[in-house]
Amino acid sequence: MEKRNVYTNSFEITRLPGNNFFHHHEIDPEIGHRRRLAFRIIEKMQQDNPAVFNPRALYDGRSNIFAPREIPMSNFDVQFSPRRVYKVNIRSVAEISPQRVQHLISPQGAKDPTALMAVNLLQIIVQQAPNLRHQAPLDSKSFYIQAGSRELGQGLQAWRGYFQYVRSVRPVIGRLLINIDVCNTAIATGRDRYGISRFQKSPQLLRLGREQAEWRNLRAFLKSIEVSISINRGDKPRVKKISDLILQAGHHEFEINGAPTTVQTYYQQRYNRSIKPELFGIRSGKDSVFPAELCTVVPGQAYKKKLPPELQDTLVKFATQRPSDRLQQIKDAVGDSSKQIFDYKNSDFMREAGISVSVNPVEISGHVLMPPTIRYGDSTLNVNRGAWNLIGRRFSSPSRISSWAVIVLDQHANLDLVEQFTRKLVEHMERLGICMAFILLHRYGVAHILHFLVINPDQRIPHFEQGSGQDPAKRPSTWIKAYHLHCDASEESSSIYTQVKQWGNILNMVPTQCLRAGKWSGLNDQYCGNIALKVNAKIGGINSTVQWPGGMGNFLQQTMVVGADVGHPGPGNTVRPSLTGVVASVNADATIYTAFSNIQEPRREIIDKLDDMMFKSLKDYYEFNKKLPSNIVFYRDGVSEGEYDEVGRYEITAVEEAIKKVPDNIKPPGWVPKLTFIVVGKRYTVFFSHSPQRYSLAHIIIYRHHIRFFPMRDHQNELKSGNCPAGFAVDDQITNAAYPDFYLLSHAGIQGSTQPPAHYVVLRNDNNLPMRNLQELSFALCHVYASATRSVSIPAPVYYADVGAPLFIHVPLCIDFKPHQRVCSRAEIHFNPTLNYADELVTTATAVARARSSTSRRGSAVSWKLN
Repeated sequence: MEKRNVYTNSFEITRLPGNNFFHHHEIDPEIGHRRRLAFRIIEKMQQDNPAVFNPRALYDGRSNIFAPREIPMSNFDVQFSPRRVYKVNIRSVAEISPQRVQHLISPQGAKDPTALMAVNLLQIIVQQAPNLRHQAPLDSKSFYIQAGSRELGQGLQAWRGYFQYVRSVRPVIGRLLINIDVCNTAIATGRDRYGISRFQKSPQLLRLGREQAEWRNLRAFLKSIEVSISINRGDKPRVKKISDLILQAGHHEFEINGAPTTVQTYYQQRYNRSIKPELFGIRSGKDSVFPAELCTVVPGQAYKKKLPPELQDTLVKFATQRPSDRLQQIKDAVGDSSKQIFDYKNSDFMREAGISVSVNPVEISGHVLMPPTIRYGDSTLNVNRGAWNLIGRRFSSPSRISSWAVIVLDQHANLDLVEQFTRKLVEHMERLGICMAFILLHRYGVAHILHFLVINPDQRIPHFEQGSGQDPAKRPSTWIKAYHLHCDASEESSSIYTQVKQWGNILNMVPTQCLRAGKWSGLNDQYCGNIALKVNAKIGGINSTVQWPGGMGNFLQQTMVVGADVGHPGPGNTVRPSLTGVVASVNADATIYTAFSNIQEPRREIIDKLDDMMFKSLKDYYEFNKKLPSNIVFYRDGVSEGEYDEVGRYEITAVEEAIKKVPDNIKPPGWVPKLTFIVVGKRYTVFFSHSPQRYSLAHIIIYRHHIRFFPMRDHQNELKSGNCPAGFAVDDQITNAAYPDFYLLSHAGIQGSTQPPAHYVVLRNDNNLPMRNLQELSFALCHVYASATRSVSIPAPVYYADVGAPLFIHVPLCIDFKPHQRVCSRAEIHFNPTLNYADELVTTATAVARARSSTSRRGSAVSWKLN
């Protein structure tokens, strides 16, 4: 096993605070959740009482104040105007001594329930000066700099910034580190007066609102954006946040002094200002309506929602950096005082606390795991730099396609070229072992291609059955489920994709594979191979297996591997339900899975009804193997900050409850499978402390992890991407002493991008698997993802739970699986499109009810019961 030294984007705190700090609670809880106002209140309180707050106290934006000296218990009246007076009640809570900070970096300190407050203190001290310098909120997790920005369009720019989150100060054994990373976001420029340049191609759309889809897009695009409202030149502008848009705002009616009036009349009479009544307006709060022509987007604010598709590629290209360039930028930000980015050594807050930070990134050592051997049919092959080749191979278990068809959903397509590609694809599938029985003929009986020239996409898919050349009344009821449907979509791919999947997965239970126009036209062999991988998996085949490292093969003979995740709605969408996904292996190769999904309240991270889904997974395992598993390895994708304690309390308990539900007549005496529960994700990591006052289990805090690894100079050219090799693992030096955890970079980096490692945190290990075995198992599971000939970033079951597995349900009589309930992100396409989730005025309860109503009307589950 090869050792490897690397740099990380972490910097050591070389000198810890030498003075005591006093922790105080403060502020009315009704104000504490309004961060911007809370900061203003605390700032004014300190300005009005300089004798009490000298030197300055530090505020975390919530309910904690830290001061170099103890503040007597006091009540302060903070007055902004005669009508705006806020009460701040301060009481002393605890004293944070230098010894307590030093205690953080000991094995016992990581488990100390008081440790987190010391970490909070250090984090606030470290981030105060940079955030103030760059005009970011004092509790902001990042700040952005306009230098080097790039235009995105539609009133947005791409800015590069730096990450310094509430947990970027990280205690490890023997030292404290600060984790710094580069981040990128879209920023509103304020140049577009209405912020609606993307819609100005069709002025009539804005005036009349005839195109409802475009109107919904405009509302979603502008919702929560701050605008500056100036009625007359020279007036002091008012800043308002958009809560909604109003069509033809000038005609909008409201009451003033009990008399009805319109927005147009009000502005004419009150301000002598003529407005265009046909243009839309913005609503702020519940009742205030302002004409859009008086509004300007406030520049410099981050656009926090999902970008329109046409802007996403530009932002991704801007954000992409080679590892060496990324590391140099981080080093310059920390160590180059002339750039004045972090400039820790000139921070008044750090000098007063006696803190110093090294300007050199931390150097650590890791090891490179050997990749598993891949089996195809009767042959094996080695993995080279995270990838392998299909040439000359046959699938391990190729399936059979009894009949199939091709639909071309592009009226401009070259049918001769489509037929050439189809024949080439068939050749590839047959070489890989897929049996292609026959091809459904053209509706005129003369070609392989079934072609529709219907302009409206909504009418294309439902017409397929009518175009099949058979009278529906005479067609056998099973005929529609006999073939694999292959669709060639046009540029309207997103809309058509959803329709195809709803038609195939919901209405007819027909596996479908969509190809986008332009992707296949080059008749590329590799592309054909990739399509064959997906098709074989969807129709019940197994593409490849791995030779498990060490003794893990015997272990997996009696093990069920589980992946679980929660898929949340995109940024800015507060009403679309969250979707949970659980997949569980039923064979020893971990290539066949049973899958379950559920709908729950938006943004809820804990998986509801996990005990039920796990119980059904155990039953499916029993039906497939005629025995129950002796071990369960449960991979849980990263959860949101502040809810990790609930994972320990609820989800591990839910698995235990599922085990108890298994009927006595099928389980051996004393059967209780050993559980290994691992949190895994590229996005989140954890701090740990026992909290017996609140829960009997561990109290764990999660935050988004930004750990990156950078090869040293002698290895930078080893891979074209400049990343560390696939299989690079670190299980000490930057990990926390409170629990077993490790970082694993399991996939090869693409050129021009810095690849993030996955972080694995072991919450429970009844199997007592050594850390090295857990690393090898996780790395091997990254090689069984069916749709790729390369290792992926997280274990395949976690990937399936996240993006939605191909139809890995091969237990014909024991499935509780609804065709519309694919896993997490795939489940979204099975909602009724008329639900209109872009309308953010829909209440959460209504949205969830609509989703459940939609799914309950579509298809039915195959129910079964163990005797």
